[in-house]
Amino acid sequence: MDTRKPGVYLIRNLHTGAVYVGSSRRSIAGRWREHRGGLSRGQHCNPHLQRAWNKYGPDGFAWEVLEHAEGREAVLACEQRWIDHYWGGRMGVDCYNANPAADSMAGRTASPEARAKMRGRVHSPETLAKIGAANRGRVRSPETRAKQSAAMRGRAGRVHSPETRAKIGAAQIGRVQSPETRAKLSAAKQGRAGHTPSPKTLAKMRAASLGRVKSPETLAKMSAAARGRIASPEARAKMSAAQTGRTATPETRAKMSATQIGRVQSPETRAKISAAKRGRVQSPEALAKLRARTASPEARTKIGAGHKERQRKLRGKATYHQASLFDLAE
Repeated sequence: MDTRKPGVYLIRNLHTGAVYVGSSRRSIAGRWREHRGGLSRGQHCNPHLQRAWNKYGPDGFAWEVLEHAEGREAVLACEQRWIDHYWGGRMGVDCYNANPAADSMAGRTASPEARAKMRGRVHSPETLAKIGAANRGRVRSPETRAKQSAAMRGRAGRVHSPETRAKIGAAQIGRVQSPETRAKLSAAKQGRAGHTPSPKTLAKMRAASLGRVKSPETLAKMSAAARGRIASPEARAKMSAAQTGRTATPETRAKMSATQIGRVQSPETRAKISAAKRGRVQSPEALAKLRARTASPEARTKIGAGHKERQRKLRGKATYHQASLFDLAE
């Protein structure tokens, strides 16, 4: 077939039989030259094809024209048909394509104009399903993970728009992670033990949390997850050190006080709090802070009212006992 025409082509590994399906809307020969240039420099957009090229060399691959087509939609339709033909090892060979969707731009370096066109593009449910199925269970190499990490570090300081944050939040609603995913996340966090975020990262995390209101469902889930959980001595020591010298704002104190109103602690919780206080010796600095602490007029009024109520109850009990003793004496 004529390589000067547009259409769909195939790059085949002569040693393993693995294939790469591509297309060009201008000239297949020109696209082949772009592939060869990137592979020869070790800068090809497809890491799977690049690694195979590095192993077997230029003579280990054959280039074939699969089909000619004219126009963008026709070329993409042909490419998609051939990708579906080879994808997932359906023909008994591996497929180097990184994405099951034609014209997915996976791994390509797009120009600013192309990125501007792609912005706001919405994939069809079928395409999203194919992308999800392709990535499920895929294990990225250490080199790929290192590149992704470096790319994310380069995006530091980027602030999502309110619309983007709303979309991310809406996408997470009702999403349930599988046990395998939770296990992987837990293992990843354990591997980062001892990792301390930078002051800038901590400041960003605090700023992101300010004014954030969790739904009742989220609060219920967090409470259920924390119930019965016992922190290790190391974790308790870290939490105590983090709280040392920390002063809550008046707004935070007001919120904390409001959440405690009407709250009744279970006997088990009261027993744990009492056991934790028992034998606890406060440092001279903590005692000095308590002595120097001045309650607000409202707090003093509440303390006074509580003290009067306790005195009234004690007097009632004393009167009851005196009356009982008088009855017994008679």
